[in-house]
Amino acid sequence: MKIKNRIVLFSFTTVGLSMFLIFLLFYFFIFSEAKRERIAIFESQSINVVKKFDNFLNYYKTVIKKYAPSKEFIYLLNENYFISNLSINSSKKLINKIKINENEIKEIYIFDKKNKEMFEKKISIDIKKLFKKSIIIKRDTLFVHHYIDKDRGSIIFEIDLNALKKDDSIKKYIDYYVLSKSNVLLLHSKNFTIDKNTRFSKETKLLETNKYLYYNSSFDEYSVGTKVSKKDLFKNINTLFLIIIFSIFIITFLSLLQTVKSASILTSSIYKLISVLETNKNGKYNKISLKGDDEIEYFIKKYNEMIDRISTFTSELENKVKERTKEVERQKEELKLISQVDTLTGIYNRNKLNEIFINKKECKKREYSIIILDIDNFKTVNDTLGHSIGDQVLKEFAKILKSNIRATDFLGRWGGEEFIIVCSNIGKDKAFKVAQELRKKIENHNFPKNLKLTASMGISEYNEDISFDELFILADRALLKAKDNGKNQVVISGE
Repeated sequence: MKIKNRIVLFSFTTVGLSMFLIFLLFYFFIFSEAKRERIAIFESQSINVVKKFDNFLNYYKTVIKKYAPSKEFIYLLNENYFISNLSINSSKKLINKIKINENEIKEIYIFDKKNKEMFEKKISIDIKKLFKKSIIIKRDTLFVHHYIDKDRGSIIFEIDLNALKKDDSIKKYIDYYVLSKSNVLLLHSKNFTIDKNTRFSKETKLLETNKYLYYNSSFDEYSVGTKVSKKDLFKNINTLFLIIIFSIFIITFLSLLQTVKSASILTSSIYKLISVLETNKNGKYNKISLKGDDEIEYFIKKYNEMIDRISTFTSELENKVKERTKEVERQKEELKLISQVDTLTGIYNRNKLNEIFINKKECKKREYSIIILDIDNFKTVNDTLGHSIGDQVLKEFAKILKSNIRATDFLGRWGGEEFIIVCSNIGKDKAFKVAQELRKKIENHNFPKNLKLTASMGISEYNEDISFDELFILADRALLKAKDNGKNQVVISGE
């Protein structure tokens, strides 16, 4: 039998048995235990919901008693609508203040001893019915009544029960409701629906249907309860997580046994192959000859074919690498030249000058000066004769400079019509003489189209207390001074 067939058969038997055992364990023990645990959690959360509603009602019973005995209301509730010097407007402000302190209060009604609303506000419930009770729930609204006394009247708070719906502590998968004594739905969460055939007794208890669980707590005038879908209640529970972990452990353990068994089947033939392959060392790959399982013999056949291809490919690759290496070296030289030389004038460019000034040892801790040159009125040449003539002028200008400096000096184009000369081993005074000679050469030279041009120059001298940037700024300022003084001049920095 082939190795593949033996592994498939053994794996199928082992994993199939493992999954069957896990199914039995889950079905007969763990699921029922998890169900009881989740029901207990739902019951606990439902009790909290009922307490929240009851606390909400009791709170406003306390609140209305807190405000009702105040002097303002006691004296406001007389038939003359006055208290000492307190006006009706002042009384309204006091009512608004209470509303601000108690966000859920939608309206405050004040009745005199004849049950007449003092501010002519209309109330949406039966007053006589309310006077006989302390609390009435109507849809999303709670009415709390407090009778002060027969000479002063009553006070009623209208409270928005939707405040309960905003309570984030209630689990999202639990719906809640408030029923009247006759099972009329007074308040409920957004997604709540109730089966009309469902009835609750006055005793607190759980009610289970095919799809839902109900928890109901009855009071004298109303009942509060919760509802949850069994589908939501029993998913993503901790017990299920433990089951998954345990299942993974069992499957992993049995899979390990399967792997060990499979490995023992494979290794007998593979080790034979390894022992032959070990003879191929130090870059020498020889063909192998070995008898074994079908897969091993097929592998050896393909391996020998690969050796033939590798030998041919290696030879071709070595030749290509040699050719490519030569081409790369040539391109590197070309790139190096391009990166250092200005393509128009053939002298050093700005990159090379930066390298000379900042990185090269010959320009550090040694005496040298720099000359910055700028062709006077060069823009006029481009504007009147065109950029092609301007380019010829720049080439000619670079030739004059190159042919009149020392071999130890560095010449470069800084940009546009601006050039720099690094004068090695001389101070600013000698550099001034070099600059004057160059200025005269330029002034007396006939450029293309018989142009006569001049150049302005600025000089600065290096010392260890300044950087190259500062050295360049000093020379540039000297150049600007030469321009301001009438051009065609050489100016030394600081003079």
